[in-house]
Amino acid sequence: MTRAAVVGAGVAGLTCGVVLADAGFDVTLFAREIRATTSAVAAAIWYPYHIEPKRKVERWARASYREFERLARVRGSGVSMVDVFGEQLPVPLIETPIYLPWLRRNLRIHRRTIRDLAALARDFDVVVNCAGLGARELCGDSLLQPGRGVVLKTANPGIVRHMVRIDRDELTYVLSRTDDVVLGGTDDASESRDVPPELAAAIYARCAAVEPRLPAEFAIDVGFRPLRSAVRLERERGTRIVHNYGHGGAGFTVSWGCARDVLRIAKTVAPAPRREGRRDGAPTAAGTAARRRSAGPRRSTPVSRRRR
Repeated sequence: MTRAAVVGAGVAGLTCGVVLADAGFDVTLFAREIRATTSAVAAAIWYPYHIEPKRKVERWARASYREFERLARVRGSGVSMVDVFGEQLPVPLIETPIYLPWLRRNLRIHRRTIRDLAALARDFDVVVNCAGLGARELCGDSLLQPGRGVVLKTANPGIVRHMVRIDRDELTYVLSRTDDVVLGGTDDASESRDVPPELAAAIYARCAAVEPRLPAEFAIDVGFRPLRSAVRLERERGTRIVHNYGHGGAGFTVSWGCARDVLRIAKTVAPAPRREGRRDGAPTAAGTAARRRSAGPRRSTPVSRRRR
């Protein structure tokens, strides 16, 4: 069986792992952190934010929207379609405490820091680099910069409301999940995890102005978006390495579309037999192709115009 290594256990790495495994690759993921990832902190609403290039992003986002729309009908996935103020169509909301373990459940993951992709490629037929911001050091990529996201989480007293707004480069969102409400946020160049009390208070005040029923107590999380002038999704020339990183603030939004492009490239590096069938509702490449053939005309998806 064709062996594939995926570096990174955020949403990009996990989604690539699922797509490659369902296409017949023998997949092993390697990650420094398995649960304490930037993806675990993310608000994870389908929203193309702070990511380029536009044309590819729109294609990846539409493909991901359709997959999330299907997953919203799969029990236990943690995906739902919600109404967001200002959007004409429902958009996917991904509850990360449910969805990320759901993606991991059938994957072989080793907690290990990878420092040399070329060395890893000597043991595998194809290597997929989904290291996120870690690719700055791993690949010596100076184009990668952190975009700090400060997120507040409160208990949910029964709020069912979803709002995302960018006003004069100030990002505000209120997203209701099963057990909590996610409030945000920031997008600054700081690499510090220290959050001044006045910054957290300002975020809370903006969100409470939108939803006054929010509890007064909140927890603070910090994540770092992997910002890049353009997503790097390509095969490194002369190697068996495929890069997939730099998704900015839209890692979930483009995850499935990017993973399918990774699969297409991986098959040119090391072809793998296609495996039919689905595992507990998880998508497969073959199943997706069949759905596309039988679904008829594609309906539109709300690719947001509010992008930076």
